[in-house]
Amino acid sequence: ADDVVRQRFLARRAGANLRWWFNLATFAAIGGAMCGIAQSERLWVSRGVSDESSEGLKWIILLSSMIGVAAMIEYGTWSIKLRRAQGDFVPEGERYYLSLLRCELYGEVASFIFILCLIPLPSINFAINVWDATYSSDACAVLLMLLLRLAFIAKFLVINNPLYSPRNQPYARGCNVALSWRFVLVVRLRESLPHVVGIWMLLACTMAYCITLAERPQDGWQTL
Repeated sequence: ADDVVRQRFLARRAGANLRWWFNLATFAAIGGAMCGIAQSERLWVSRGVSDESSEGLKWIILLSSMIGVAAMIEYGTWSIKLRRAQGDFVPEGERYYLSLLRCELYGEVASFIFILCLIPLPSINFAINVWDATYSSDACAVLLMLLLRLAFIAKFLVINNPLYSPRNQPYARGCNVALSWRFVLVVRLRESLPHVVGIWMLLACTMAYCITLAERPQDGWQTL
């Protein structure tokens, strides 16, 4: 009985910590994306010439991405501890990436870290030709940031849903229900109209701005 109580306590603690670290990574990703929009607009106003403001925003984006990567690494660590507390065989002292592979978390953590690493780098901005139009690499990086970092928001909605709590996992397994991303997200969107409207508005605004970036090539400053 004492072992069961201890395992439940460890599972609750690990679940709370992994949510905290992923939320931090989400805030860092969103903050970096907002700075990316500001940097892209600043670069557009200055006719593609980098200045102190745009370079400073690039450094802020880099710092926020580093915070996000560190938070995702900690998220992976606490996810491993949660699996261990739930009774999965994860040896102590095993290499980090091997534990992620054993827990089938390597792809998830690696994909989020990869998304965070797609940023406009300081002091680097070169021309990219796409369909006979020339774009700056910064604008292309910002477009990718906005599109790919939406995955953080989807996971944020899932991981903070009470349905995704570790204490529900055994019951779900007994009912032959996999509490996957898609299942929890669909349930949340079906139960909450504000979440549906909010996500719809977020997607509409994001795609609208991405279209704006695509319609203003670097060599056509006066034409949209």
